[in-house]
Amino acid sequence: MLGKDPGLEPPPGPFDRRFRLACDLYNRGLAMGVTTGAGSNAVVQLASGPRSLAPGTIELELLRPNFK
Repeated sequence: MLGKDPGLEPPPGPFDRRFRLACDLYNRGLAMGVTTGAGSNAVVQLASGPRSLAPGTIELELLRPNFK
């Protein structure tokens, strides 16, 4: 809407398409960071080490002092 301050709009609700898209993108990125392989053959690898993602390589460090 023209003339409205965009900072005063309420945040999108859980059923808003923009909110769902943001959640889906976040979850996809998280999955890409902890899996190796591609498609249905991907394997979750819960270990520290480098991960290759679209924007570049990240170093993932998993600390599990109380993980059971």
